[in-house]
Amino acid sequence: MHEEFMGFVSDEASYRIARSVAEARGWPAAVVQQGGLDMLADMLENHAPPKILLLDLDAEPDVLQAANRAINLCGPDSQIIFLAKHNDITLYRQFIQLGAADYLVKPLSEDVLVQAIINTSKPKRSAEPVDKELHSSKIVAVIGTRGGVGVTTVAVNLSWILSQQLNQQVGLVDLDMQFGSTALALDREPGRGMRSALENPERLDGLLIASSMVQHNDKFSILCAEDTLDTPFHFDGDATLGLLKPIRGDFDMLLVDMPRHHISAQKTLLNEAHAVLIVADLTLASLRDARRIRAYLKNLRPDLMPILIVNHVGDSPYSTIDQPTFEKNLEAKIDLVLPEDIKTAKQAANLGKPFVSVAAEAPITKALIMLARNLSGQKETRKQDTKGKSLFQGLLGNKPTKPATK
Repeated sequence: MHEEFMGFVSDEASYRIARSVAEARGWPAAVVQQGGLDMLADMLENHAPPKILLLDLDAEPDVLQAANRAINLCGPDSQIIFLAKHNDITLYRQFIQLGAADYLVKPLSEDVLVQAIINTSKPKRSAEPVDKELHSSKIVAVIGTRGGVGVTTVAVNLSWILSQQLNQQVGLVDLDMQFGSTALALDREPGRGMRSALENPERLDGLLIASSMVQHNDKFSILCAEDTLDTPFHFDGDATLGLLKPIRGDFDMLLVDMPRHHISAQKTLLNEAHAVLIVADLTLASLRDARRIRAYLKNLRPDLMPILIVNHVGDSPYSTIDQPTFEKNLEAKIDLVLPEDIKTAKQAANLGKPFVSVAAEAPITKALIMLARNLSGQKETRKQDTKGKSLFQGLLGNKPTKPATK
């Protein structure tokens, strides 16, 4: 019995994946065995249990009874990750209530197993209650005027800069459940369980949501999905805010990649946002919809001015109007210009890395770093307007206590 990790799985596919993960983490391949609870029980007669255990329950007639037996056999010092084919939130919660560290649903993937091991390896949090009012993450919604303007690019890069350069705990939430590309942009497998979580807001807790998140690094986690196209899925701002509420105390910043067609359904979430970023490009379609989105937000949140970002500025073949014309017709100034940089964008996409990792000195990277600093409140670089209020003022302080008009 290996001291750190052991895995007992029944099917060949899970066996290969678990062995691959074990070897990648420096453990001998033999830490993963084809078997189940009976094999574990036999080995425990002569050996101490491992710190982390992966146990397949598919061969058991009663998975909860088997899980309880395994927990009793291994004792409180072992963290057990159960594995089975049942995709059921109620079952997941029953496992957790029994004392399991996590529950994974087949088919098993390397990314999901690695994430579960990382989460299980973390020190347990103090049982002392946390005052969520003293530490509640700022919610930043990122909305595009049309497809292809770079909303996900902006959200992913800001999240990475905030977490890695500015030392913030960051969560990135992609609300495009079927076609979102945040995980793809970072070369990660999407998490599982986001749909079930949104459909069962009354059952949500921090542990359930954390198990659905994909950890990109120790300060940056992603909540996203690639849901089936067979069944339409609708959810509102109450469900989204319910999804975020149990984890707001765990993050400094929660960035939300919000598809524009979700705006009207996300009033509750937008009313809680500390900042709204509108990403556009220099096209007539973007100009039209930037006006519409700004008008909608002004009515919903008159207390908070959205930040307007224009992407692909420069040699873009898609631009149809110039910046002065855009600003004149919008009747507003652009807050941040992101220059067209096809070379950096291609390299980042092919490597599954943020811009900072592939072109730290590129103008677009420097512009995103400036925005990230303003979002975090670490440095304010924009000039003051005539009333003495910064264009980024809504980002840096607490959300106004006066209720917003709905």
